[in-house]
Amino acid sequence: MGLDLLTLASYIFNNYFIDIYFGNDKIMTEKISGPDACGMYCNVMERKVMKKSKGKKGNGGFSLVELIIVIAIMAVLVGVLAPQYLSYIHKAKVAADQANLKNYYTEIQMDYITTGKYNSMVPTVQNSPADYMQREIHFLNGQTVKLKAGYFAVTEDTRSQGGYNLCYHCDLCTAADADEQTKQKHLETCMITFL
Repeated sequence: MGLDLLTLASYIFNNYFIDIYFGNDKIMTEKISGPDACGMYCNVMERKVMKKSKGKKGNGGFSLVELIIVIAIMAVLVGVLAPQYLSYIHKAKVAADQANLKNYYTEIQMDYITTGKYNSMVPTVQNSPADYMQREIHFLNGQTVKLKAGYFAVTEDTRSQGGYNLCYHCDLCTAADADEQTKQKHLETCMITFL
């Protein structure tokens, strides 16, 4: 009692069950039958979409009030988050400077321990007072690294143990336009001394 292939194909061709959608909303399921089912499918789709779209007014855009509210929220978020973001950038630059200076300090201390005398390639404040605010590290192997957020000074050891002392300050520690509270905060967190 099975259907032969020709009868099945004829049934499928002559009986369409279609789901009609408008956007993501299913409007209806409709059965279309007959020899001109394809043409009817197009007509039904056109009628249903036109009927649904005539019911909506406006183009669905944002109103001016909604846009102003969104802009106001974004402005508040930027105002709150920007200082924290800038603080993190400063801390990252200071941390990079301190890591480079620690490597430099280790190198010049090892040089002093190995040779037992101060190296003339190490710019110390005793040799030149202008070397108090150095912004570039000149490693003994010839490599040069520019500091990102501050300056340093190298002195010969003042504790009579030999070697070097190194002191680093960030630019905000001594900024002329910074208040005393800001300077003190940066002195506590950014200044580092290697003895």
